Amino acid sequence: MKHPFHPQHTLTLLERPLLPDDDGSQKKVPHCGACLGEMKNVFVLHCDQCRPSLYLHLACALREPTVKYDRHDHLLVLYDRTNTKLVDASPCAACNTDCDVSLYRCFGCDYNIHSQCLNLPRTVDFDDHVHPFTLVNSLNEDESGMYHCDICEERREANHGLYVCQECPSFVSHFECVLSPSYTDEKDDEPWMRRKDREYRETEKKAEPFDEKAVPQSTVIFSQLGMEIKKIGETVDELLEETHRKEVTEKLEKIQHSHAQAQVMLRQLGELVD
Repeated sequence: MKHPFHPQHTLTLLERPLLPDDDGSQKKVPHCGACLGEMKNVFVLHCDQCRPSLYLHLACALREPTVKYDRHDHLLVLYDRTNTKLVDASPCAACNTDCDVSLYRCFGCDYNIHSQCLNLPRTVDFDDHVHPFTLVNSLNEDESGMYHCDICEERREANHGLYVCQECPSFVSHFECVLSPSYTDEKDDEPWMRRKDREYRETEKKAEPFDEKAVPQSTVIFSQLGMEIKKIGETVDELLEETHRKEVTEKLEKIQHSHAQAQVMLRQLGELVD
């Protein structure tokens, strides 16, 4: 199969992959090129044209990069949680700290950014300084090893992200010191999906009695789209437990069919919006 994670080569299904250890004496489990976790599933996807070989969990291969970030050339995919190896190897591109929470990732470039850092402005104005501040992922001003924020005068980490004045390079700030409260206040930091769910529940309480004739076409398509997405999720759950190659292939084809149906519905919704 072709995959947007690895468009240059075709991926093939492989059963129980093992690699020789460094001294060749025993076999070791390879790691997934996307999430960097161990390949513990019975079946994985594999590219034998790459050196070293590329492996992908089936669950990771079914993720599609969808998020465009203006500071990276490729689309990013959301990972809800990370494992220890990914945390150790791949700091956030914005704040330069460990990715131990939700992050967006381009595995081809090993580029990662926290979901919280994705919306940090590249430049920001501060009332008590004449010049704008620019986001950088680290700044070592000297060799003293002691660095401070010029707004709160508290200590800062040299290798962590910060805002710096390009006109006055020695004037630097923590994120939370230069940004408005809307970026840092926990009350305003409600996750987007949780907020949408809450707004939906509040709207549902005020809903008018159901009138089937009054249902717009977009609502019908949304309902059908939800059913297809549910089918994909159920098939993925079955796929991860499957141990026979034939059934794995059939379920992959079923997922691709449901995905194609979902793409058609998304185009229909786009036409309704236009």
